[in-house]
Amino acid sequence: MRTLTQAVSSPGARQLQPRTLLSRLWKRIVLIYTISCERREMQRLSDETLQDIGIDRSRLNRELSRSLTDVPENRKSID
Repeated sequence: MRTLTQAVSSPGARQLQPRTLLSRLWKRIVLIYTISCERREMQRLSDETLQDIGIDRSRLNRELSRSLTDVPENRKSID
């Protein structure tokens, strides 16, 4: 069984460069900010508008209660 150090330092291991890490972090921050803005915008919608797009107020309240870093599964792919 290989240790983590052996697995990371093996020739085929993918090593992330600092620039790549910063890029991924920046993309994640932008995604979290975007979702936060979308949640605030949805909060301002009337019940009639929400009904038009197929969302009721209770579902919206559940979405609004999610933590800032709780990103929906379908939005997690940032690569």
